[in-house]
Amino acid sequence: MKKRNVLHVIHSLDVGGAEKLVVDLAEETNNQQFNVMICCLDKIGKLGEDLLSKGVTVVSLGRRPGIDVKLICCLRKLYHDKEIDIVHAHQYTPFFYSSLARNFSRKPSVIFTEHGRFYPEKRSLKRFIFNPILSRFSSEIIAVSMSTKDAMVDYDNFARDKINVVYNGMKLKAIKTPNAHIHKQMNVGKEDFILVTAARLDPIKNHIMLIDVMRIITRSITKCKLIIIGDGSEYANLFAKINEYGLSEHVCLLGYRNNVLEIFRSSDVFLLSSLTEGTSVTLLEAMNAGLPGIVTNVGGNPEILKDKVTGFLVDSNDAEAMAEKILLLYHNRELATQLGKAGRERVEALFSFKMMLEKYEEMYIKYS
Repeated sequence: MKKRNVLHVIHSLDVGGAEKLVVDLAEETNNQQFNVMICCLDKIGKLGEDLLSKGVTVVSLGRRPGIDVKLICCLRKLYHDKEIDIVHAHQYTPFFYSSLARNFSRKPSVIFTEHGRFYPEKRSLKRFIFNPILSRFSSEIIAVSMSTKDAMVDYDNFARDKINVVYNGMKLKAIKTPNAHIHKQMNVGKEDFILVTAARLDPIKNHIMLIDVMRIITRSITKCKLIIIGDGSEYANLFAKINEYGLSEHVCLLGYRNNVLEIFRSSDVFLLSSLTEGTSVTLLEAMNAGLPGIVTNVGGNPEILKDKVTGFLVDSNDAEAMAEKILLLYHNRELATQLGKAGRERVEALFSFKMMLEKYEEMYIKYS
């Protein structure tokens, strides 16, 4: 049987949750049935360069500001030259261009996955008018959480019955025990209570809230460290706040790391302060590693983390509430272990990468 040609279309393959997911899909999709390629509308990015070195086809179209009509022509040519059967567009702009590039023909089929939302939410008149039309030319519209689906209906004017929910999945890995090498990397001591977060340094991730949390808990815990994994535009602002509040001994901006799971396993509690989320890949990774989580009650977070079962939900921007839950786990390590174990079991049961991949492969076969 002839292999089906699948093209993932995404903004870029810089480091991020949706980007990491696309990389995993490219590497794990059944290569006996599918040829997988990736098209970046903007730049290829670090993750894309890594894929290129492994022999995966990754192209960049260099999108120009505004509506880039040339991009539609480039995508259409790519569909033809590579004999694409399925286009899997990730996020709205890739979906917009991928749909228009079909030129109203039957092939390739377009699958659209919405991974996250803007904050604050607002309606766009253009989207409200054109999305019902674009959706007619889509084989599947996917939201990564029920919260994301609701927002797509309320703000983007997609029909509710056209949207299916497929939760992001996590590759299940063996739990590793903490080791001194990782502690040295993070510059923490044996007695330190280690808090960790991993997300791009972007205002929507609201890392400033975590700096406020550290101002509170360091009043009563001297042996405490917050490790922030990730790069992005907020680095300078966060660095300045850390120094302004005298927290340089307690907060470490670790930058990008490719051993996130090992760092999680050498930490005590996972924190997530986002203003909005779809299905947080790093939250799944933390739960997979057996970490209890304390996360904001926004977007898809409460669909993943069950309050008081696998961790705690707190209101957005409520640093006092997050600090209170951290102190609770600091003084009750047995509870922290219990929550972490329940989180690991929940990921295994509901959020495995294998389950997600099977659903997408079924779509690729159905619509090719």
